[in-house]
Amino acid sequence: MNVPLFLAVTVFILGLVFTLSNSNRSEKKQGIITTLIVSILSGVIANVISYAITYGWEPRETQPGFTIDQTEDKLSTKAMSDLPCPGDIIQFGTYPQNSSSSSPIEWIVLNSMDEKLLVISSNALDCQKYHSQDTDVTWETCSLRQWLNSTFYNAAFSGEEQKHILPTTVSAQYNPQYSTNPGSDTQDKLFLLSIDEVNLYFSSNNDRVCTATLHAVKQGAYENSSTGSSWWWLRTPGISNKDAASVNSDGSIDYDDGSVISSKGSVRPAMWIAWTDYLDVT
Repeated sequence: MNVPLFLAVTVFILGLVFTLSNSNRSEKKQGIITTLIVSILSGVIANVISYAITYGWEPRETQPGFTIDQTEDKLSTKAMSDLPCPGDIIQFGTYPQNSSSSSPIEWIVLNSMDEKLLVISSNALDCQKYHSQDTDVTWETCSLRQWLNSTFYNAAFSGEEQKHILPTTVSAQYNPQYSTNPGSDTQDKLFLLSIDEVNLYFSSNNDRVCTATLHAVKQGAYENSSTGSSWWWLRTPGISNKDAASVNSDGSIDYDDGSVISSKGSVRPAMWIAWTDYLDVT
């Protein structure tokens, strides 16, 4: 039986018996009303206590593929009503894009919760191999992960900006079509989306179509001669551990055979950041 309901009914019955056996007529009416109110309050309090025991007092945060490090200080000074929504564009960090000099990076907001934003670069920002050698590899051990969290991280973000990038436990997810070993979970500031996440946050192939910056093209990124769009890496393994999944230039997902040593793959970094009032929303 539902415990809060049982408690409320028990309190009501006991109060009613006591009132009817110990009061005159006018007192009985008042006693019944008081008993009813106390019973309702007892049920409400019992429900609150039951919820706290079951789920805890703190709100739970679960996102497919991610666990945000809760030890990171919250740096936001913006009200929750000002938190950007999925689909919004923010500017954060700088990187060479359409010239040799650095310019502000635009990021698409994929998710927002509790003053934190999951973002991915609007454009492919660079061209990198998934791994430097033609060997079995996972996201955990690939050279692209190391490049993102060292070379790119230090080039694109100032020391102050780096304080707002949240450490994230990134899950090792299986390819939905293959049983290729995905490796182990990692702790990253910057990462690539997985197949599951790119399906979750982009509703169509058209939404996944991406253009590489001039800088990325000069570094070797593939550029479709008809559309100008590029293909970009995902972190999920492909048909084997010498392959990695990717998003094709038409926005469809390649589950199979993107060789990890391909020199044409574009990079769209993703990250969780603490929302702050100095970020620019366009």
